[in-house]
Amino acid sequence: MPLTASQNPYFAMLSSPPLKIFWDETFDVEIWEYFSKASTPRFRKRALDDDERKRRRMEVQLNKGELYHVVLYKEGDPANPNQTLEDPPPRAQLTVLGIVDTRRDMISMPDPIARGGTYLEGIVATRGDGMQINTNALMQAGKTAPVEVPGPGGAPGPLRINDATAEVISIDKHFHSLECKPLVPGELYSIVILVVDESGNWDCVEDTLNTKLRQVNIAVKEIYVTNCGDSDVGEAEFRVTVEESGSSGAVHTPAAWPLGNDEYEVRTGQRIAVPWTTQIGPKAITATVDDIVRVRTIGFEYDGIEGTENAGSDYHPLTIIFPVGRDLEEAEDTDVVINAWPLRDDDFSYDITVDWKVTYV
Repeated sequence: MPLTASQNPYFAMLSSPPLKIFWDETFDVEIWEYFSKASTPRFRKRALDDDERKRRRMEVQLNKGELYHVVLYKEGDPANPNQTLEDPPPRAQLTVLGIVDTRRDMISMPDPIARGGTYLEGIVATRGDGMQINTNALMQAGKTAPVEVPGPGGAPGPLRINDATAEVISIDKHFHSLECKPLVPGELYSIVILVVDESGNWDCVEDTLNTKLRQVNIAVKEIYVTNCGDSDVGEAEFRVTVEESGSSGAVHTPAAWPLGNDEYEVRTGQRIAVPWTTQIGPKAITATVDDIVRVRTIGFEYDGIEGTENAGSDYHPLTIIFPVGRDLEEAEDTDVVINAWPLRDDDFSYDITVDWKVTYV
């Protein structure tokens, strides 16, 4: 891990010794810190001394209920996390909440976690003594069960997930909407939501949920012959394939389409309605590397003894990518035109019109 903490990676019991932050990068680093209880909360660049640079560690003193966020860059990176944490992205980052060993009943939402295919959403309201109270909140999602970490006073867990694949923080609010992403469709995740009030008292919720399965529907609606390859009437055959990349690599072929006679006669400018449909899923996704679907077409125009003319979309297939998150993961597009250009010095060419839709069920 490029950044680690001497206590829990996500919270620090304040009755313990001062928090130590370690890094294992061999290059010269630049470290920026955010303390939520500073007089003016913002990221500030830490002036590392020679000993800290040599040992690759530093001590941090947190206040009760404080949220501490540290980001690491390579020295010389054009970084200012007060402006953006994306350009350039940190080489590493870590969030720690300062808590005491007292659990306080603060979370008032009865069913705090909702699910999609690529995200889990935690919604919590925090109250105390009948009043809304501001808290800091952290949500984690991972594939192992949460780890119980009793504090010095026997504070119960669970408070963290060691293999957290996604986490999100929310600062100084009484209502938190937390979205962990990107996650894998059809996977079982453990979830922990931790809230901490300004005195360091804490409360947490844990749950286990499967993300939804992904379904992709593709419909080829029309073939438009832009050039029949002959002076009057051509004889053609058309094929469409739907290819999954990533770990599956499956190829789906829609039902064969007969034109109604043996010669498949087509003319330039002709539009042909076709009932081709393909459905992928609902299914779990075992890996998200190169996770795309491509729609390709190839056609043949038969000229008898003169040979066969070919047209296809190999260099320009329809590529469907899969956005992640509550507001983006379900997507669709209609009347998408795929051009099938001549593959040699031929004349035959056509377009197909496709609708596609991605849902999670």
